Amino acid sequence: MSSLYLEGYLIDRFNRKKLFLIFNVLLLFIYSALAFERSLMWLYSVSFLSQAITAISVDSFRAITKDILDKNEMSNGISISQIGRGLSYILGDLLAGAFLIFFQRTFFVFFIIMAILSIIMLYNTGLKDVKPAPKHKKTKYRDAFPYILAVLPVMVLSFILAGSSSALDVYSAYIISTYLKSGILWYTLFIVAFPFGSIIAGFYIASHRKNISRFFVLLMLPFAFLLLFISISAYAFEIVIAAVLLGIISAFINIKITAYITINTPGEMIGRVNALYYTMIASSAPLLTFVYSALGTFFNPMIIIFCTGIVVILLLIPIYIYVERYLRNHPS
Repeated sequence: MSSLYLEGYLIDRFNRKKLFLIFNVLLLFIYSALAFERSLMWLYSVSFLSQAITAISVDSFRAITKDILDKNEMSNGISISQIGRGLSYILGDLLAGAFLIFFQRTFFVFFIIMAILSIIMLYNTGLKDVKPAPKHKKTKYRDAFPYILAVLPVMVLSFILAGSSSALDVYSAYIISTYLKSGILWYTLFIVAFPFGSIIAGFYIASHRKNISRFFVLLMLPFAFLLLFISISAYAFEIVIAAVLLGIISAFINIKITAYITINTPGEMIGRVNALYYTMIASSAPLLTFVYSALGTFFNPMIIIFCTGIVVILLLIPIYIYVERYLRNHPS
């Protein structure tokens, strides 16, 4: 998480397009190192470095989006990014699985070729060069807190969404293999269901430009009901369908939250605000994973998922009143 603070400083102080390209090149070299060493410690090191660098790359792209898009086009631009990310998750999982099964020896050659082609395509894009923050206007992290407070109401939804989704992340293997006694195929479908849902949500938002609204807030209600449905489902195909719907809802909410934060944050502060926001999200993930894992040793995971859905429903009323009142007074 400490890398997020460095990330915010870099994005607000230097040319964002160059940062985006440089850190994507660094990712290529880091992942290529796995071709020479595959010890467990090496894998952990690569995982740590790649996550830190990916965070800088992704937030650099968000800052570029802020600089080149009008606020009325923000949801559209972020939704297109969501479509690309969802497709990359699905194709990446399928291609990685196919290569590991049939062409394991040539996997890294294929990976390096694809990475180089991606970097060449990035270099030749029509993205505008983004100027760094003015040198005479030095900003610090404490300057970002007023903007964090300004978008805090919509962040509440993000925290609830992340917390409830963590239950499925922790118990996904149990749901498919132990509870339903299904095989690898259904587990794979369950994994790709979320990104598939995010693609659907991305296409919808890209074609329907709407601001954050009452409909957006109330999407947490079907999200909670889908958790309840998963907890009592007896068939793998039902859970996969529910996961697709959860992916649609969570992507819709995340796209709107990202658009709202991006629109309401000044360009010279977007890096630091994003860094602080994702620090809050990232710090909650390990804690929630530990909590769900500990609860899973004493209670049936399906009961825990059911209770999670109930908690989301109970929290929805105060969240709805709080967020809707704020959005009425501070429209995006």
